[in-house]
Amino acid sequence: MPRKTAAALRLDTICRSRFRDYRRRPSQLSPRTRREAVRFEVERGLHVRDLEDAINRWQAFARRPRWPLYLPQPHLPGYDLWDDRLLIERAIGALDRRAAREIASIIKKADAEFLERTLPDPYAPRAWPWWRRRCQDLGEVLLVPSQEHDRPDKS
Repeated sequence: MPRKTAAALRLDTICRSRFRDYRRRPSQLSPRTRREAVRFEVERGLHVRDLEDAINRWQAFARRPRWPLYLPQPHLPGYDLWDDRLLIERAIGALDRRAAREIASIIKKADAEFLERTLPDPYAPRAWPWWRRRCQDLGEVLLVPSQEHDRPDKS
């Protein structure tokens, strides 16, 4: 049976100590998924519970009580909602199937609410993820000065 390397042993020690901190607050993730989330956070140099906090912020944002759902402007400094959704998407891609499926099922309702309350942005670049290619209404899209170069000519 192969032995673990020193780096793997250090990683396990860090994960165990962070998992103890993780268990101090109630969580919507199962213990197995929390262990996977801790390993994901440690490997990427994130803080304890960054992934679960991102999930909670995304759910809270999607449940806001107004119509339409007012989206953050991408050019405003310090707003990290899009970073939160990107972190969730990366975690789903990096975790094992069971943990990824659990996280995807947790945010599925928030994603559905987000899609229901926003419209597709016809001028958003295709390279953006699906949640960035949404807008609150088409009137907003037509007035965004940063996208003037992407608009088709009116002639």
